[in-house]
Amino acid sequence: MHPMKKKKEMKAALAEISSKIDDIDLNTCRYVIWGAGNTASLCQESFRRHNIDPLCYIDGNVEKQKTLFHGHRVRSPDDIDSMGGPLVLISSGNVGFTEEIRTKLNKKGLRNITVDEYFFGKNADRLIRIADMLHDAESVNVFCSMILNRLNNKFPDAGIISDNPYFILPNFRKISAGDVFVNMGAYIGEEIEKYLEYCDGKDFGKIISFEPDANNFAELKSLVKKMNKKWNIEEGKIQNVMAAVSDATKTSSFRSGQGPHSSIGDSDIDGSSVNVYALDDFMPNGKIDLLKADIESFELKMLHGARNVIRRNAPKIAVCIYHSPADYFDIIDYLDGLNIGYKFSVRHHLDTFSETILYAYTEEK
Repeated sequence: MHPMKKKKEMKAALAEISSKIDDIDLNTCRYVIWGAGNTASLCQESFRRHNIDPLCYIDGNVEKQKTLFHGHRVRSPDDIDSMGGPLVLISSGNVGFTEEIRTKLNKKGLRNITVDEYFFGKNADRLIRIADMLHDAESVNVFCSMILNRLNNKFPDAGIISDNPYFILPNFRKISAGDVFVNMGAYIGEEIEKYLEYCDGKDFGKIISFEPDANNFAELKSLVKKMNKKWNIEEGKIQNVMAAVSDATKTSSFRSGQGPHSSIGDSDIDGSSVNVYALDDFMPNGKIDLLKADIESFELKMLHGARNVIRRNAPKIAVCIYHSPADYFDIIDYLDGLNIGYKFSVRHHLDTFSETILYAYTEEK
């Protein structure tokens, strides 16, 4: 579909959902969130930013019931009947499960909306404005399509899915001598390997990779050792940092052993701890040319903690915006508000709701 038609379709869908939820004020109504899994965990930062504080969480998993989930009690679906008919916000990344929950709630006569519907409906004007400011037609098509997909609880069609996440745009593959690549959420190092291929293992200044999970970090170190040998790279030019990145330098509780989904978080999800850095503290006078982040919903906090280094360097930025629906507008608005002159593109790289990436860059880079 032509991008302008897709944008018109998105506007119509946003108008419809905005009208549907216009009377909902979460500051005054009683509401619960159904879903105490990874999707709801990834939304916690957005919930805090937007003052979403439910009565409790609902989950059908009996092992979760009567435990705490991010400081809130988890209760059985059967308990809803005794709560006086609260509004239910559905938080699930499984399209089939979302429809199953919705069907059950409708049969009970309980009003329900998805978390995506709430965030998108309440921020429709911001989404439309962002669609208007995107730099290229493909970005408009992808951005509007993903809003529609999430509103309609439908995974994306193949037509909007691109290969090569983080490096799909030509200027993100352009690497000059002395360039510094900061890789946050490095996992086991796939992006390091790609970066070295694009610069032939020599035309770069430094790579700094942050990865807080011990198992992932061991794999990362192993890959870097292989890359150093393959490309004859001097020791220390690729720096691995076993830490997370956020808006402040501190120690945080940590949910470990989750593969690419390990993350800092609330104390009730794990007894582990990890060092956390703000980039402005880690490299107060440092240089960044390319910044990549897939850090499990802490992307906006990381950007707050990198405000000075971003303003100083105007690096190319490839940052995930799919972990929470609020990230679709909060992250772009924050970067635009730095008044650096960033242009914005959006691409989607997987056949689920995951891997929607925002690309920010200046004309010069």
